[in-house]
Amino acid sequence: MGSPRAWFTVAAGLYVAVWAWSWTRLPERVPVHFGAGGEPDDWSSRGAALLTTGLLGLGTALLFVGCVRLVRRTRGEWLNVPNPRYWKHPENLARLRELAAGDLWLFGAWTVLLLAGVDWLIVRAATAEDPGLGWWPLALVAGYLAGVVGRTVWMYRRRYAVPEDG
Repeated sequence: MGSPRAWFTVAAGLYVAVWAWSWTRLPERVPVHFGAGGEPDDWSSRGAALLTTGLLGLGTALLFVGCVRLVRRTRGEWLNVPNPRYWKHPENLARLRELAAGDLWLFGAWTVLLLAGVDWLIVRAATAEDPGLGWWPLALVAGYLAGVVGRTVWMYRRRYAVPEDG
């Protein structure tokens, strides 16, 4: 299946590809904010939209990279995890850091993919005759949240459970 860091790298590469594609597709006037019905209610220039989405993607990727580095270096008592008496024991701390780093890489990949989806939606709205968003944002956010909640429940119940031999 590949390492979580590899997934993050692929997601970041996909974000860059979508952003570069949006550079070639966006018109001079870009819808950048949408009301509850999916209709645009604020517009921006092409350059400002590209700068904003580019900085948002870069900042998000750097935030997750920084969080992974922090988890790998922080003291054990600062890590919040189920079953802390087991995981924060000195002989288990290195494994805890690796598991937490993997989880951060995966959540980072999903978040960067969410932002790539947002960029795609902006291009879709900007180039459509009717610049409404339709049901796509709901599907995108619902998929993201379902993945995050599902993974979090799994982490709490399985990933950070005390091993049978522990």
